[in-house]
Amino acid sequence: MRMNRRQFVRGSLAVAATAYSAGAARLIRGQTSSGSGGKFVRLGGPIFAKTDDPEELARAHVKLGYRAAYCPNVSLADPARIAAVADAFKKHDVVIAEVGRWVNLLDSKPEARQANIKSP
Repeated sequence: MRMNRRQFVRGSLAVAATAYSAGAARLIRGQTSSGSGGKFVRLGGPIFAKTDDPEELARAHVKLGYRAAYCPNVSLADPARIAAVADAFKKHDVVIAEVGRWVNLLDSKPEARQANIKSP
């Protein structure tokens, strides 16, 4: 059966409306039809909080409705702070979704690439 563009768009809209009314929106919000609170999609973004306290950072994400976060600036040489951040974010059910590494690890120049890999 061949379908023209108008029929395709009409059918697509009907499928989307059916999926929405059947509860797809609850999946995006992290809810299930059984009310078990299953988590499928976590959203996050910048929070612009003026603090270094892991608890406050985690709460700032929750306040904005985020359940995913950029990793705060933490040195690998500071295991106590890493643990504090991990504990605070876990307590507030926020996952670290992105860790910044703002150097080119795939630089075409071998010397630059090795320097970037070794940089903190």
